[in-house]
Amino acid sequence: MRLTKTISIAALSTLALAGPAMADRRTGMGGNILIEDRDDMFVFPQLVLKYKNLVGMDYNGSQGSGNGVLTFGKGKTAFGIIVNRADASAPIGAGMYTLDYELGQNGGMAQPLLGANGSYTAPSTIVDFLFGTKMGNKNLGFRVALGHGGTNNSPDGGDPSSDGTTVIRAGGGLTLPGISMRGDIGFDLGLAFGGDTDNGDANGSDLTFGLGFNSRFYKKMTDNMDLGILASLGFSMAQSTNTSDGADNDTASLINFNLLGGFGPVYKAGNSTVAGYGIAGFRLQSGDPSSEGENDAFSNFELWLPGFRIAFEHELFEWLYFRSGMEYTWRLVSSSQEVGNASSSAGKGSQPAFDNGYGSGDSTFGWNAGLGIKLGNFRFDGALSHSYLTAGPDMLGGDGNMFVQSSATYTW
Repeated sequence: MRLTKTISIAALSTLALAGPAMADRRTGMGGNILIEDRDDMFVFPQLVLKYKNLVGMDYNGSQGSGNGVLTFGKGKTAFGIIVNRADASAPIGAGMYTLDYELGQNGGMAQPLLGANGSYTAPSTIVDFLFGTKMGNKNLGFRVALGHGGTNNSPDGGDPSSDGTTVIRAGGGLTLPGISMRGDIGFDLGLAFGGDTDNGDANGSDLTFGLGFNSRFYKKMTDNMDLGILASLGFSMAQSTNTSDGADNDTASLINFNLLGGFGPVYKAGNSTVAGYGIAGFRLQSGDPSSEGENDAFSNFELWLPGFRIAFEHELFEWLYFRSGMEYTWRLVSSSQEVGNASSSAGKGSQPAFDNGYGSGDSTFGWNAGLGIKLGNFRFDGALSHSYLTAGPDMLGGDGNMFVQSSATYTW
């Protein structure tokens, strides 16, 4: 049972967003990546130089979720401190531009990388720092994070029971300036490992490694239009070993690889910004839920084609903004699994084992809208609740929440 939970949840975690913790300006635009925002620091740490001397806080649905960032600097150097509960454990290797994000969430930054067997303590952030410096006419930046969580129970006269999860991740990036072409590149490298003991005996150990690469460039086409170009690559591998008595170090493994690209125009006309782009990509996944089982390996292939993202932001008054965004993706899925012994379905949850594969097609669709208020160096942004936005007159006196999440930013 332990291996079943491990490999299943590891598979899900690598699909989550590994990129920006969405502040509510971008959330209100459906997560559109081409419209630049302070969120970009989470993926391209060199942008701490662009957004230095800033404090920003994102408020999710409860006091235990959300994140904040404080940046400060002068001249050619800037530093940043990121405050959150478990950002260091964000999924690694999924790439920046996930297709299946839930609009209105915090961008998946607190999703677990490990904690797969249900007994590990979720890791919490210990430190999470940004650093940026000038290198000639380029901006160079780094991000370093460390997280840990664990428990230890040592009863009098008995053997201890414990568990622990540690996450180490590092990222870097470079801004490439230019007149006709400018852009950013960034990478994300992470290592997570966990283990647990039961009455002094080792029960299991997990290990995950991930690597992500992202880029975003803008090519100037006209005075008010740029062509945005996006690329994202992700790789991750996970391994879980059952070291309990009688398990014979039975090991489950999972490998993910995904590649995605897109491009589209960004218009800036008067008080409005409009961005739209198409995407295409694929994901490969293969795994073996049990090294002791026979003929139980599985593989999945997903093709994302086509996908579209559209968004706009309009300045209604000098102090008030309205924004909205939509996304759509068509997805083709092909899966296959060997038929073997009773463990052959361990990595696929309730899906039965089969030997001839299957294929299916489905799609994702989502939208969001938001408001922004800007007064001097202060701004407040909120992503509107879907039901609140479409409730008609009831929105003025109804009981529903106005925002699914909100954020506040002050610069100096």
